Amino acid sequence: MRYQRIYSQIWHDEKFNSLSEDAKYLFLYLLTSPHSNALGLYVLPLQYICADLNWDMKRLGKPFKELLGKRLINYDEKVKLVCIINHLKHNPIDNENQAKNAIKIVVNLPKSPIFSDILEQLQKPFHKPLLERLQERIPNPETETETVSETVREREEGGCGGKQNDPQPDPHDDDYDGRVNSASLSPFFEEKDFKKPKKRYLDSVFLTDDEYQRLQEVLGQKSLEVGIEKLDYSITVKGGKYKDHYKTLLNWHRRGFLGGSSGNGNNAEHSGGRRPEEPDIIDRALRGEL
Repeated sequence: MRYQRIYSQIWHDEKFNSLSEDAKYLFLYLLTSPHSNALGLYVLPLQYICADLNWDMKRLGKPFKELLGKRLINYDEKVKLVCIINHLKHNPIDNENQAKNAIKIVVNLPKSPIFSDILEQLQKPFHKPLLERLQERIPNPETETETVSETVREREEGGCGGKQNDPQPDPHDDDYDGRVNSASLSPFFEEKDFKKPKKRYLDSVFLTDDEYQRLQEVLGQKSLEVGIEKLDYSITVKGGKYKDHYKTLLNWHRRGFLGGSSGNGNNAEHSGGRRPEEPDIIDRALRGEL
């Protein structure tokens, strides 16, 4: 039997208390689901939720969208993978043995961009093998499978017992590999309700397709490639932490750290003597980390 840590302070949490009653109930279910694991990232077809809670798809729609909108969870509809975003914050992997067990979980999960949601919560030295496994499960831009938006457009209407193209496999079967077939979604779920997955560039930089395209337009391809290389080096080698890689690259460009002209006409040569290869140090100072 696996135990789940849920802090009593959740009942005083502003974000949790802003949820509807159904959304609170659904979130507690996701935290304690019999399908869950130590990573808070597991395969969960929506039909399983309906069956466990005795809900229909219509009732599931609104609270599920609430949890997505509040960034309490992320969901990859293509492979039916749910991620409880702050799970590891409250249930950390505390030692090397736990990290080894987590690796066994990861290798049996389908590839998905939403693995990137938990990477920054694994920063201890003994997490490194686990981080490497997680990064292997994030599709590269060249090989990524269909995204959430593509599968949402392909869905058929139907509830928990609605029509499906193929039967859903049982995750408890011995030959179950974590991959499930695309199932129908209720029309209450729209494309805009799902957070767009991010693609991995080099080892540690994550951007959505829209973010990458906007950066191409603003920075130009050459400066964008330089920026991605610098950001990847800062994260991978120097241990830098950046909440939003898209905004970080834009900020570096505007301050002239990528070698081109910024929005105000300044470049690295006019930035107080700062070298372009040191944007991570400056950003850390601005965040009060130095």
